[in-house]
Amino acid sequence: MFVLVIILTFVLILAGFAGLFLPYLPDAPLVFAGVLLFSIYNGFEVIHPITVVVLGLLTLVVIIIDLFSSQLGVKKLGGSTLALVLSFFLGLIALILWNIPGLIIGTLGGALLGEFIKSGDLKQSIKVSMGSLLGFLSGLLCKGIIMIWLVGIFVGALIF
Repeated sequence: MFVLVIILTFVLILAGFAGLFLPYLPDAPLVFAGVLLFSIYNGFEVIHPITVVVLGLLTLVVIIIDLFSSQLGVKKLGGSTLALVLSFFLGLIALILWNIPGLIIGTLGGALLGEFIKSGDLKQSIKVSMGSLLGFLSGLLCKGIIMIWLVGIFVGALIF
């Protein structure tokens, strides 16, 4: 049974990292599920419950980054409140419908539409929507780094 748990833990962690790039695979939640599976199986003797809580909080940070990184890019490039709101809501709706591709298209489209409605300036609207894309890509990088921390803390807890 132990070998099965190790294999499932490893598969969940790998699937989580694949989720950074593949639609319809959650990323950090899968990594956390692997850590949680291993911890529960071992009765929290190998991985302390506080460590699991910290890893759960890091997973929550990744989810928040996923939701708001595009909007931060919109704001940084001078987007209006309407562009910010439409970017968030259209991105959220499209995420539910089409996962990562929907998130990208929804946030880009929402920022473009919102800024165009507000300013009427197509050039500014395109600039703001590119801010959405840059925010998304920055968020992807941050998520990857935090997920590496998740695995690093998990492996460190196993070793020490």
